[in-house]
Amino acid sequence: MKPLFYEVERYIDLLYVIGIRGIVFVDEQGCTFSEEYDEFDSIENNMATHIIGKVSDNPIAAGRIVYNKNKVAKLERISVLKKYRRICVGSKLVKYMVNVALNKQSTSIYIHAQEHLIPYYQNLGFITSGEVFQEARISHIMMIYRNSLKVA
Repeated sequence: MKPLFYEVERYIDLLYVIGIRGIVFVDEQGCTFSEEYDEFDSIENNMATHIIGKVSDNPIAAGRIVYNKNKVAKLERISVLKKYRRICVGSKLVKYMVNVALNKQSTSIYIHAQEHLIPYYQNLGFITSGEVFQEARISHIMMIYRNSLKVA
């Protein structure tokens, strides 16, 4: 069961991405629809890249990279269906997303990690920066990819 990850280019895959995020963030974590979905949820938006992960052509994971005008990449909406957690799908997804951002010449990469996932992201090469803050009523902290220590 090896997941394949790729950038979303078809609307059907964007719908899968939105569905996975709905299951993980809205249903499981209690985020509201308006907190989860925004102007970056489009294929045409050139400020964002959506990533989908599939096993045997079944969608199982999703993520989004949003770029600012200074080519800073924010990895966000990282989500894996419950059945596929704890078997390295999430870490493979994050690594894939980092590589996509680096291949697009991002000057730095960061995430707003849920506080309980700090050790997880540290193992993937991120370091904490700043203080814990609330986002969608969940404690988060900014973490910067170790090879890109400046966020603009």
